[in-house]
Amino acid sequence: MLLTNCGNEEITRIKESFEGNYAFDGLFCTAGADAQHDGSVVTHIEVKDELVASSRDIDYDKAIEFLTEEYSSLDEDQIDRLYELTAEECEVSDDDIEAFHDEFYCSEAYELAFEMQNIRGLVARSQGFSAIEMSDEYGTSYLVMANTEYKNC
Repeated sequence: MLLTNCGNEEITRIKESFEGNYAFDGLFCTAGADAQHDGSVVTHIEVKDELVASSRDIDYDKAIEFLTEEYSSLDEDQIDRLYELTAEECEVSDDDIEAFHDEFYCSEAYELAFEMQNIRGLVARSQGFSAIEMSDEYGTSYLVMANTEYKNC
């Protein structure tokens, strides 16, 4: 799958995380050669189709196992909600901000939504995928996970 990123610097590798409070363990891209994001440097990345996941590709049992191991301080109901927010891309609510504040230190919906996007990518990576499709302010985008092998086009 051909993916495109527009940023402010040349991409030589997909980094483990970006600096800042809400780090993504990957790089956001759009499908195809035309990018909708801001930025002066355009990078085209080719990722094998079979390594790009959508929601229907995420295995529920494996996702729950991963989330339970990674977020062991959360109870069963919180893990179930975390699954809904990440694998099923449910919208973050005020109740979610309160329920997950101690785990993710987010006080605004957008902050928690960013963290849920990152966790969605981590769930996909735990199941052998290199990238995952998601809905965001640009429509459909793809989070290509850190250290993914790709070909610059």
